[in-house]
This record gives sequence, C-alpha cells and structure tokens, in this order.
Amino acid sequence: MEVAYLAECFAEDDTVGTIDELAVDVDVKPGTYRRDGGDRGWTVETGKTVDVTVSVKVAATGARYGDKRIQLTVGGKDYRGKGPHAIKLPSRDADWTMKVRAVLSDGKTYALSRRTLWIRAATTASTTSSTEDALRKAKKKLDKVIDDASSTFSDIAAAYTRLQLVEHRLAIATTGVGLYEGTQCATSHADATATDCTQIVTKVLQLTLDKLGRKDAWKKLHEKAKKAMKARGARKLSGVDYQIALQDIEGWTGIYWAPDPAYQIPDAEIEGAKPSEANFTHGFAKKGTYYKDWHVDGTTKGYPGLAIAHVVVDYAPEAPNAGFGDASKTVATTSQLTKLAKLRFGVLSAHGGFHMTIISDGKVIEVHWDKEATDPDVIEETDFAKWAIGPISGYHYYASGAIVAPKSDVAAAFP
Repeated sequence: MEVAYLAECFAEDDTVGTIDELAVDVDVKPGTYRRDGGDRGWTVETGKTVDVTVSVKVAATGARYGDKRIQLTVGGKDYRGKGPHAIKLPSRDADWTMKVRAVLSDGKTYALSRRTLWIRAATTASTTSSTEDALRKAKKKLDKVIDDASSTFSDIAAAYTRLQLVEHRLAIATTGVGLYEGTQCATSHADATATDCTQIVTKVLQLTLDKLGRKDAWKKLHEKAKKAMKARGARKLSGVDYQIALQDIEGWTGIYWAPDPAYQIPDAEIEGAKPSEANFTHGFAKKGTYYKDWHVDGTTKGYPGLAIAHVVVDYAPEAPNAGFGDASKTVATTSQLTKLAKLRFGVLSAHGGFHMTIISDGKVIEVHWDKEATDPDVIEETDFAKWAIGPISGYHYYASGAIVAPKSDVAAAFP
C-alpha cells in the first residue's frame, strides 16, 4: 500500500517512503482521558498500577500488527506487544511520555504515536462527588427551566443548549465516557453519539419546538433551508441556509459580527474564508444584507441571504502573539458587544456558514468535531469576545459572520 504519511506520525517520520498506513490506538485503565493544549493523554494517580494497551492496525484492511512488531516505551522502560502492560507509577507528580513504535513492512522501526501520562496525587472522593454534584444541580436547574410553562422559546433553547454540555460532562464524571464525540475524532466509542457543529444546533431547535408543541415547524424550517441551499447552487446545507429559514418562517432578526473587519488576517491563520472576507461582508452588512445573491458559480442571483438589522464590530482588535504580525490600529469599541451579551439565544454562523453554533448570554456553545467522547470539551462554552482566537498565533480564525435570534429578544437587547 503506497501512502505519503503515517497516522499520527511526527516530524522525524516525514522521510518515510512507501509503507503501510497505520491506525494507532492507546488505552490506559484506570485513567481519565483528557486533552491539554496540543497534547493528549491520561490523568492517573501516583503510586498506582495502570494497564496500558496498544493496538496498531493497517488502516486499509483492519489487520492487526503482530505483538513482535509493536513496542511501547513508558517511563524509560520498553514493553513488547499489545498488552495490557501493567505499569507501576511513581509516588510523586510527573509527566511520562508514552511512545509507540512499530517495525513496518520496510523492515525499519518508526515512531508512530505519543501520548502523555499526567501522574498526579489521587483526587479525593469528596472532590469527585463535588464535581458530580455540581453537574447534577446544573442539570436539575436546566430541566426546571425547560419544564416551566412561563419559559420563552429562548429560555428553553438556551437551557437545552447547556444541557447537552452538562449531560456530556456528567457522563464523563460518572463513567469516564461522555454522551458525544466529534464526527471526525480519532478514536470512536460505541456508547457515544457522533455530532458536529451543525447537528447540535438543529437538535436544540428541534427539541425546543417539540417542547412547545410545534413539531411540524422543524420540517418547514428544514425544507426552507434546503431551498436556500439549492438557490446558491450547493449540495450541502450551511449555517446560513438554516438562518435564512429562521428569518423567513420565524421572523428572526439578523445581526452581523466581526471583531476587527478592517484588519486582514494572514491567509494561513483563517479558516473557511479569504483574509478580505470580513471587510467585504462588513460593507454589505452596513447596508443591511449578508451573502445576498451569493452563488457557487459566482454569477447566478437569487440567494436570499440574510437581512441585517444590527452590526457588532471592532470589539476585539487583532493582537497577534509575538512574531506573528503587527497589532491592529483599530480602536476598540464594546457598546454593541455589551448589547449582544444580553441576547438570550441565537444561532450563529461564521464565514458564510462554514461554521455554525449557538450564542447565549454572551457565550458561544459549540461542538469540536475532532474531539473524542472522553474529552469534556467535545461541547465547549466560550466568551464570545474571546472566542475563536488561535492560541499560537493570537489571530481570530473566524473573523466575521452573522447571528439570527427571535425578534423580541433582539429588540430587548438592542433598544
């Protein structure tokens, strides 16, 4: 099998030529899997013994590499084969790098993957129960809002949104595996439901409409979104398509957002758009539209786009980290941002629908499609003003977009 890379290979492996493409899986029990920065690994208790199991398979066929061809290195010791390998942990805090190597079809040994064991003092039972207790209390409070007859659409939708996050993390706290995993995560768990940025939004909308006795409304919204999709010559629904449906059928109001539209972010730092997109779309937003008459062929008209009533810009001038570029000269203004933070619930899109999520009370709640079920941040909540800023570069990787929300809510937030 001829490929150009290994799954999870590192820089030193880039010179590998014609070899099998491998899928690597590492599991540590007992341990709490988490992601910290750019690393992945397990938090484990000092002085304990853990079982580490390694699986290396040919991605194309699913055939497992034999034990004699697999090597695991942990804490300076080598272990041969799949395992499980019983590994005694030190009695002090430490970070151990687990390295997986394999003898491949070319007869040479290559490093395939790295994981980390974060070895820490045991978490007390009271701390664990406290975490679970807090999540259970949050769930109870959200359930009460959902069942309250006086709750508005936005109250219920906001509660359902946070309930997805709370229930996922509660499942991790009690079983080690959450309810959800990203649709493109590296390791799939049988008990987790695959989801992505669009699916959480549509799920919340459907749950809310069903709760309010409007089950047929979702079908109408979905059909309208598909018509909008066809009007722009596409075959896949986008966030803007759904926003158009919400404006057309539910009468929702549109809001344009861009932290610093005059600043052109370097092409390599932005996702799903050109560096000029924020400035370009801002010009139309000031006149009241977003992506109106856009089509994949660049000429066909008819896409309704969004009607924009309010513009929220210049609230976070670009301030790249050292070595990545010059700081923006834009003067920060947060008056509109303060109003936006009062919005109870809204559906947000970035870069013409490249990304879709929910905004509620100044927080963005989104799904990360590459995170696994053991990661609490499969669903993550972030302050809108600090959202979508690359930790390495310091640039906004989503630089503009639109929000739609119930008309009465927007009127109350933007008097």
